[in-house]
Amino acid sequence: MMKTRTQKLDQKPTEPKTVKTVEKRNRFEMVVVNVLCLFVFLAFGYIALMAFFQTSVIDSTKYASEVILYTADIVPLNLLLTVLFVVFLFAMRRFYDFFARVNLRAMEVGMSLLVVFAGLLWVLTVRSVPAADSYNLYEAASGAAKGDYTSMQNGANFYNNAFYNGYSYFHFYPFQLGFVAFCELIYRIFGTESSMSIQILNVLAVGAAYFALARITRLLFKRKSAEFIAILLLLGCLQPVLFCTFVYGNIIGMSFAVWASLLLIKYFQTGRYRWAIGSGLLLVMATLIKYNNLIYLVAFVIMLVIHIVREKKWQSAVAAVAMIVAVLGSNALVIMHYEGRSGIQFAEGVSQTLYLDMGLNESYMAPGWYGVIAKDTYINYYLTPKFSGNPNASIDNANEKAKRDIDKRMNVFYDDFEYGTEFFSKKIQAQDRYPHFRTDGRTA
Repeated sequence: MMKTRTQKLDQKPTEPKTVKTVEKRNRFEMVVVNVLCLFVFLAFGYIALMAFFQTSVIDSTKYASEVILYTADIVPLNLLLTVLFVVFLFAMRRFYDFFARVNLRAMEVGMSLLVVFAGLLWVLTVRSVPAADSYNLYEAASGAAKGDYTSMQNGANFYNNAFYNGYSYFHFYPFQLGFVAFCELIYRIFGTESSMSIQILNVLAVGAAYFALARITRLLFKRKSAEFIAILLLLGCLQPVLFCTFVYGNIIGMSFAVWASLLLIKYFQTGRYRWAIGSGLLLVMATLIKYNNLIYLVAFVIMLVIHIVREKKWQSAVAAVAMIVAVLGSNALVIMHYEGRSGIQFAEGVSQTLYLDMGLNESYMAPGWYGVIAKDTYINYYLTPKFSGNPNASIDNANEKAKRDIDKRMNVFYDDFEYGTEFFSKKIQAQDRYPHFRTDGRTA
C-alpha cells in the first residue's frame, strides 16, 4: 500500500550518505582538537565579550587615513538583545517537526539567490571605484590584459608610486600577482574600462559561499533543524554583501576556501579520493586569489594528519603533501609567468618577519595596524641596496633589522605590562571594525 502524504511528511529526514560518525576519538585527536578549540575560544571569546562594551569605527573625518575610534555601546541593550537571541534559538528547537517538512535544498537556493539579488542591488547602486592596493591591482591587471606591463616597472608612473619610492608595487607584494592573473582573465572577457565585473563576481561568490556553509552545517550536524537555523543566521549576515564593492581577493578567495572545506569534509565522511582532489584544486584557487588563505592550508594539513593517525588512511598523507606542493608551487609559477611576460625580475617581497615587526608597533590607524615601518625597513635594507648594485643585498638584512625591532618591542611590553595589555586589547578589538563608505564612492 502506498504511503499517504501525511506519513511521508512525518518521516525522519534522510541523513547525508556518509560514513557513520566516529564517536570514539584517540588521544592525539583529542589533544589537537582541544588545543585548537581553546585558541579559538580565547581569540573570538574576547572579541565577543568586548563587543558588549564598545564598537570600533573609522573616524568619519579621516576616511583616507582609516583612523580607528573606539565608541562605547549601550551594555544593557546589548545584553537584552543577546538574551532574546538565545531564547529564540532554543525556541526554534521545539519546532523540529516543522523543520523536517521544510525543503532545505529550496531554502539553500533561495537564500543564495536572495543574497545575490541584494548584492547586485548594492554594488550597482553604490558604484564604488578601486583605491589604494585595490587600484594597484586593477591597474596592473587591466594593463596586462592589453599587453602593457608599465605599471609593474620601477620608476613608472603607476598609482601611488611616490609612496613606494618609485619601486614597483610587486617588488613589495609579488604574491598579489595571483589575483592580478585572475582579474586579467576577467577583464579580457568583460573589458578593462571598469572593475564592476569583479564586484559582480564578489556578489556571486558570497552567494556560493553561503550555500556551501549551509551544506557544511548539514554534513557536520546531520540535522535539518541545525541547517535551517544556519540559513536564518546567514540571511542576517549582511557584512559580506556590503564588502562586495571592494575589488580585492578577500571575498572570491574566501568562497573558494569555503568550498574547499566542504569537499574536504566530504572526503573525510565518504573516503572517496575525488573529494580530496577537488578540495586541493579549490584551495589552490583560494590562495592564488588571496594569499592569506594559506591559513586554510595549515588547517587542512592538521585535519589530514589527524585522519592519518585515527583512520590509518595513508592516502591522506599523499593529499596533504600534494596540497602543500600545489598551493606553494602555483603561487611561484604565477610570479614566474609574469616575470617572463613583463621581463621584470620581482624581488622576494615583504617577509612575515617584517609584518610581525609592523604588527607589534604603534600605528596612526590603531595599535598594531598598518604602518610604514615594514615598508621603510624593506626599502632601506633590501630594495635600495639591491637596485643600487650592492652584491651583498639580501632580504636577510631587512629581516635582521626587523628582529632587533621585535626584541625591543617585546622588552617594552615586558617592562610595562599595563601598556602591553592595552596595546593588544585595542589591536584585537580593531580587527572587528564597522565598515564605512566614502562619499566619493570608494570603500574605506
